[in-house]
Amino acid sequence: MPLYENIRRYIAVILIVSPFVFYAQESNQIIELKVKLKEENTSALDSAFTKVNLAYTYIYHDLDSATVYVDNVLDGVRLNEFVLPDTFYKHLLIKAWTHQGKGELFAAKTYMNKAIEKAKYAKKRDTHVELIMNYGSLLVQTRDTSTLDFVERELPKVDTTLGKADYVLYTLLHQYESKIYAQQEDYERAIKTLLKISSAKFLKNIPNYKYGIRTSLSEYIAYMGDYITAAKQLELALGDTLHIHQRKEIYYQLANLKIEVDSLSEGENYLSLYKKLTPQTNFNNRDIHYLAAKLQYSKGSFDKANVHIDSSLYFQQFIEDNQKLLDGMLVKASLCEKKKDPVSLGEYTLKIDTLLRTHQYLNTTKNLVEVCRIKLLHKLLNPSESAITEFDDYEKMNSMLVYKKINPQLVAAVLAFDNQEQQYQIDELLLTKEKQTVNIRTQANQLNMSIAGVCFFMVLSGIYWWISNIRKQKAETLELAKKEAIENSLKEKALLHEKAVQEKKRIAQEAERERKELIAQQKALESRVDKVESKKQELESRLKMTNATQKENSIIFATKTKTYKIKIDQFIYAVAENDGTRIYLKDKNFWLILSLKEVLQQLSTEQFVRIFRSTVVNVDYINAVNSKYIVLENGEELALSRTYR
Repeated sequence: MPLYENIRRYIAVILIVSPFVFYAQESNQIIELKVKLKEENTSALDSAFTKVNLAYTYIYHDLDSATVYVDNVLDGVRLNEFVLPDTFYKHLLIKAWTHQGKGELFAAKTYMNKAIEKAKYAKKRDTHVELIMNYGSLLVQTRDTSTLDFVERELPKVDTTLGKADYVLYTLLHQYESKIYAQQEDYERAIKTLLKISSAKFLKNIPNYKYGIRTSLSEYIAYMGDYITAAKQLELALGDTLHIHQRKEIYYQLANLKIEVDSLSEGENYLSLYKKLTPQTNFNNRDIHYLAAKLQYSKGSFDKANVHIDSSLYFQQFIEDNQKLLDGMLVKASLCEKKKDPVSLGEYTLKIDTLLRTHQYLNTTKNLVEVCRIKLLHKLLNPSESAITEFDDYEKMNSMLVYKKINPQLVAAVLAFDNQEQQYQIDELLLTKEKQTVNIRTQANQLNMSIAGVCFFMVLSGIYWWISNIRKQKAETLELAKKEAIENSLKEKALLHEKAVQEKKRIAQEAERERKELIAQQKALESRVDKVESKKQELESRLKMTNATQKENSIIFATKTKTYKIKIDQFIYAVAENDGTRIYLKDKNFWLILSLKEVLQQLSTEQFVRIFRSTVVNVDYINAVNSKYIVLENGEELALSRTYR
């Protein structure tokens, strides 16, 4: 039993540790890329490719780091530090992704167009497929009117016999088409579009894209009032293999649905899961506070809800998403009514009207019903004859939304899709069970081998015991011989001791004589050392005087490989660069393997001042200063930070 228990524990540890292997590999990949980036013999072009790979690796879990690396590459291209191949587009695509992840959709679209133009002559089909997928996503998010034309143009070009890339593109193009129908409030047509591909056999090969069908179906069904079926779609999607950002989106939608149907504990749980998977971006912070505001509103904690919705609207100002802005303003207006604040409610009513006039696509039935409800609440806080008219309009619009019930045939089709999904997951469980059975058999074979090993070990132990007895008998014989040898050695030791005492006396006399000779030699050496020391002090004083004279006019920088002597009147400024410092003189510039901090230690604080975290300037060359930059005598402008102003 102990042996079997140890084996069982060992297997359990492997099962627990295995999910983290992917993250360890990812971390190792980042470490390898960073080490490669720091290699001294790496060219500027190779460094640029490494930074692009780092940005690509960071894009899904650290948007800020991805932005830093890709911006560095774009700056290098702009400053002609290196020249990228004519068809290389990855840096532009990643830059578009960073803007898209932050909700800056029109900036993302600008860089996406640049990437498409750059890759126009690329020969690989996968390149064009990747760009089409990403461009279509941006068209949908920006509500571009050409999206349907784009789908109709690209869909006939897809060949699903070519493999995974075309599976993904075919699926996404149908999703883009359904999104446009949904934006037009034609939810039945949107659902039918998705159900066209729900039975495609290749979906099992792209589980992390199949989730898009689930989330879209959930969204459309929720708009039509069936929140239970909508939540079921999302819960089924959680059973698939998903990226972190996909799982995060599902948690957000589930939290929103559960709050809508007053399942507040479940909504709070999904909100907590969403927070744990969220990087700190304006987009994510906006969503967290929006959900928290709705949750607190449903609980009746209006003051807490007001704090959260204000925070959500603060982060919303950095994001180009007018639908989410309208949703936030509607929640804020509802809170003004709960707090009996007709003035603030009136202000938000005017803001909502302005937003609807500016962006006509927001005038959907669902939005207009909510807006009409807010206006009615405002009228009820300020009673007048027009309140009855407003109430009639609200009833009319609300009835229009109520009539948008889902077609029973579509419900049956969605349920068939659910059954297919459940059967797929059952098949996966059966396959997993078969694998576990094989593993158990393998473990049983290993256990049998272990038992055989134990038996073999017992046989070896018996042989060892027999050999040990023979050795014991020999040891007793050797012990007797050892005692005799000890007695003889004691006698010899006594004789040797007498000889040693006599020899010790002779050596002591000889040592005393040599000691006296060494004392005499030491005194002679001490006199010579005193003379050398006096000459050394004289030379050091001369050297200090020489260095002092040199330091008044120049600066010396010593690195591991080289020493630089620079005249102060030639030194203009220094900038931290690539784990070192670049020194700018009147007629040239060069790079030192010294940090800016080490350079500052050699400079006079009266002569040289810091104007930025990475910049130091000789005050003699400063010609003008304003709140944002300084101007040098040669006309060059350098950034001036608030800290060092």
